[in-house]
Amino acid sequence: MSSAGSEEPFKTPNDTTQKKDAQRRHQSKPSWLKRCVVCLCVFFSVSNFIAVLLLLVFFRVWSEEWWLSSALTYTPRSPFLIPSVLLIPVCAFFSRKACWLNLVSLLLVLGPVMELKIPISSSSSSEVFSEPIKLVSCNVQFFRPDFAAICEEIDQINPDIIILQDAHSDRVSEAELRDRFPDYQIVHYRQFWVGSRFPIRYAGACRTYGNPKYPGWRHVSMVHFEIQGPAGVFSVYNLHQDSPREYLYDVSHLTVSEILNGKGQKLLAPRLSHRMEESRMIREYVEQTQSENPSIVVGDFNMTSSSSLYQRFWGDLQNTFDKAGFGYGYTVSCDTHNRWPTGVPWVRIDHILTTDHWDVVNAQVGSANGSDHRLVAATVRLKMVKPAPLDSENSSP
Repeated sequence: MSSAGSEEPFKTPNDTTQKKDAQRRHQSKPSWLKRCVVCLCVFFSVSNFIAVLLLLVFFRVWSEEWWLSSALTYTPRSPFLIPSVLLIPVCAFFSRKACWLNLVSLLLVLGPVMELKIPISSSSSSEVFSEPIKLVSCNVQFFRPDFAAICEEIDQINPDIIILQDAHSDRVSEAELRDRFPDYQIVHYRQFWVGSRFPIRYAGACRTYGNPKYPGWRHVSMVHFEIQGPAGVFSVYNLHQDSPREYLYDVSHLTVSEILNGKGQKLLAPRLSHRMEESRMIREYVEQTQSENPSIVVGDFNMTSSSSLYQRFWGDLQNTFDKAGFGYGYTVSCDTHNRWPTGVPWVRIDHILTTDHWDVVNAQVGSANGSDHRLVAATVRLKMVKPAPLDSENSSP
């Protein structure tokens, strides 16, 4: 017999079950450290989501209305992916709901923030169109650093019309350009160069006020050409608007105290006003000269298609890449940067726009880094008036 001191107390089934349940609740109860991590995940996820929504407002509503949002508009946007990319794996372990919120933020950045475009066909099968016309445009940056690479890419596209900006004749002679493009009729006015397989003539130039550092000085911002195409005459406007590069450079050197005391606003307000006035003058010139002709406005706009400035003056025209392009279509900047990979553009500021007379077949952006800009290309065709069907009752036998 065992002694009384060695006897174990009798346990009922209910006691055992209650003890196991208590142990299970204790094990499942999150520690204070885990609760803190979950709260931090939720806080940073919500903050990231709000920040992404604010970026969308900045880029689409205030982009050219406020100096800080203007600076953000022309900076690389892919770094805005970093918070979501870092938070998603952490939240997947600690907070599934916060993980889904970060996934939404990631998709918003990949889509509207970075300006992803997906082609949507809108032409009707019952419409009648002219023969397609291929156009290529590029800011060739004084034909540097590798104009031959741009020419090779143009040859592969085999366009009907070539439109160049920053094509100053003191860098490459007129004879050299004619040798490179022997099958084109050429019109060259200052920095604006156009080669066309169809008859072409110079029709005028738009002069706008220059840099606010030089008040009163005017320069040619756009040149107007008329082309006799297969289906009739149409207008082509080759433009190069002032770059925001200078004021972005100034903003990058502002200290926090200078930003808080309003120096950024004082520094950039005149330049923002200048960009507004320049765009207004160019658009007025287009309205006054295009008459009833189908028109194409092409060149280095130095603004994104989502910016408030672009939407105010050019939003009523068809942007060929917005309509028929796929991807991001970034065109600048392809030169060397200390804080960004060389040859990797981050914003699209070169555009081919058309009036509603045109149907956009396709659009693309080049891949060669022969300039600090990549070329843009589009294929368009004129919408023709379809003949009315004959009335069988009134027609003669």
